[in-house]
Amino acid sequence: MDRGPVRVARPSWDSALVYTSIAMSVLEELGFEPESLDRVGPHDGLQSLVEDDADLFFGLWHGDHMVEQWGAAEDAAIVSTVVPAGGFEGWLISKAWADEHDITSLDQVADDPELALALDTDGNGRGEIFGCPQEWRCFDIANSYLNFNDWSLLEHLPQWAEVNGGPWDPEHEARDREEFAQQFDTFLERARNGEPGIAYVWTPTSHHANADVGTTTMWLSVSHRAIHTGARDPWEGEPWRDIVRDDGTLGFTALLPEDCTQGPDGCQTGWPEASDINIAGRLDWIDEHPDAARVLDSMTFTSTEISDFVRTIESLELTDRAAKLAASDTIAEAWIEDNRERVDAWMSR
Repeated sequence: MDRGPVRVARPSWDSALVYTSIAMSVLEELGFEPESLDRVGPHDGLQSLVEDDADLFFGLWHGDHMVEQWGAAEDAAIVSTVVPAGGFEGWLISKAWADEHDITSLDQVADDPELALALDTDGNGRGEIFGCPQEWRCFDIANSYLNFNDWSLLEHLPQWAEVNGGPWDPEHEARDREEFAQQFDTFLERARNGEPGIAYVWTPTSHHANADVGTTTMWLSVSHRAIHTGARDPWEGEPWRDIVRDDGTLGFTALLPEDCTQGPDGCQTGWPEASDINIAGRLDWIDEHPDAARVLDSMTFTSTEISDFVRTIESLELTDRAAKLAASDTIAEAWIEDNRERVDAWMSR
């Protein structure tokens, strides 16, 4: 059945490539002719819906409030949550080291000189926690833990340094990402060798996929008392209010026991609540094609699956956008063939 074109706004980031290609193939099986439109970020993608340049946008993070916040509620709505709790962050610890010393929380490491100094590789008397570059939002939160709790036996790498202000510099961002990757690889080497190590990571990323959580690494909890809810957003200057959820509970906790250490307050990453990754659509398209909207609503992936997709794309070392899109289509085709029963279940909605 020929149902005509459907205009799909595709996010620019690698983590959205493969699942968008899978969704476009599903739409094609439903009889649509998908047309791909590149978009830079969530605001750009929503604007394409508001201005009727696109019917669907496959990279809206967070939740429904984003549609309202950006003035799109009269024209667009969330069609589905394609990756529930897809974007979250926290610290990973070498699992072998944690098991050997019964380590369950960052507090425990910070308060025990023997454990803290096991992380000291430069002999300065402070154990290193691998974090993220100063320009990234996670930098302030990571440092706030050490400062708020007076964890003087630990230090966050890289350390704070004066940086030049000014507009966003893609070359500088590329250097930051390369430095982070090298630092995280150092942590993974230690973890694979059973040596001490703690590092920050976020999902979905290839770093997360490579971490082999549950076998080589574990998410490391903190105690409720250690969470600094006043940590500042370096971009806006406002406290990180989403560390405290609407019901008064703290941080992101929805991880399996086999993947997350059980600290004094159970699994508690101590970082902001996870972000859903959503598909947004124009209201008129949703009203005209409710069956297709139901199929998209049934299409879900885990954050680990998306991280694996990112790792596959990055392993190809492609720099050209067109080449990445072609590769993502090929990966999607193979994935659909290997997961035909799952796709058929989506289609039966």
